[in-house]
Amino acid sequence: MIKKLGLTALCLATLTCFATPFSASQTKAIEKITHDYLMKNPQILIQMSKKLQEDQVQNAVGSNAKQIFDAPETPVVGNKSAKINVVEFFDYQCPHCKRMGPIIDKLLAKHKNVRFVFKEFPIFGKVSMLASSAALASQRQDKYMKFHDALMESTGRLNEKRIMSIAKGVGLDITRLKKDMKSPAIAQELRANMMLAQGLGVNGTPAFVIGVYPNSKKQAYQLIPGATNYDALNKAVAKY
Repeated sequence: MIKKLGLTALCLATLTCFATPFSASQTKAIEKITHDYLMKNPQILIQMSKKLQEDQVQNAVGSNAKQIFDAPETPVVGNKSAKINVVEFFDYQCPHCKRMGPIIDKLLAKHKNVRFVFKEFPIFGKVSMLASSAALASQRQDKYMKFHDALMESTGRLNEKRIMSIAKGVGLDITRLKKDMKSPAIAQELRANMMLAQGLGVNGTPAFVIGVYPNSKKQAYQLIPGATNYDALNKAVAKY
């Protein structure tokens, strides 16, 4: 009886069941019933919050799917024609991102039907921005993955000299790299990634978006904020 009354109160409070206005005393009574019900059943608020976050992710990914999964400057590895996508937002100075490398390699080794998308998300300042710009520019010399892996595997703090040393070590032409880093397309890619992350509610690294693209059947997207493990990523991919 209490549960029914509480649900009815919630319905009344949102004015979705009745069009007629309530008197001040009726409104006060409804508010008390609703308050008391939620205090006794706080899991309702948790469920509502979770549903709201899930809806935010679906809307944000759905309305920006092409930019997330198939932007021209975004590096892609794995099966490039696959429809199952795993997107990672990362920073080269993030220790948690560095630890995800072997897990990602293991995932791609098992799932030949997965397309992995790298979203450069330099949130740790000027050096991170420099590293991401250099990484994106390295695509012009077809050395993105070699450079990416070398940056991720590097130890100690990054700086401009260290970044360029790593670039030279993987065979990049440094003069050309520095010129390509100034490309407006690279600056636009990084700005777009920042806006995408904001829309998804992502404010840290790493973060993963998993889903089908193109999504003709309107299958749900998944967001995994923060570092995770192989089992969690494997389970998320297996849903498709």
